[in-house]
Amino acid sequence: MIKIKCRSNHHNPFGQAVNSILLALLVSGIFGCEQHLEIPLEVSSAFWAKYEDARSIEWSTENDTYTVSYDLQGLSRSATFKTDGEWVKTISNHPPEKPIACLQDFVDENYLETKVDEVVFVETPASEKYILLLNVIQKHRKEESNSADETNLNDSILENEETATQIVLEFHSNCELITKKVK
Repeated sequence: MIKIKCRSNHHNPFGQAVNSILLALLVSGIFGCEQHLEIPLEVSSAFWAKYEDARSIEWSTENDTYTVSYDLQGLSRSATFKTDGEWVKTISNHPPEKPIACLQDFVDENYLETKVDEVVFVETPASEKYILLLNVIQKHRKEESNSADETNLNDSILENEETATQIVLEFHSNCELITKKVK
């Protein structure tokens, strides 16, 4: 995998007309590229057409696709394109402390003592879905006996024991549950 970091806090305010100029500037290192990465005009044009207000751009390439990491509307995102500019997917990381209401309602109704660790929104040409990574804390009562007669509950010591289970939930963009995986 070739990973090239090309950071820019600039966006494309002029639309597709200057994509080739911006591409030349990016590749020439004006915006601080550590190494040169030739990004096809089709890929750059497709990216800027879809995300014209993107900031903090970083390009990488792997297996005949180009992935660009960027910030947009306060969220960290990455978009993947084929070499001909066809959009493959976009992944957006949502801050867990600002949950999507319908997803938080599902978590609150189904899981007690749960911490949402990660919220990701995945868009493809065919679908949109949310992925939530949860840490579910389960409390168990554990009894230990101090006597030889284990049936004597008067001599038992009750302890609370906690276990954490990771659960991955996938939802359609309308908040309908798709899958649940326990790790």
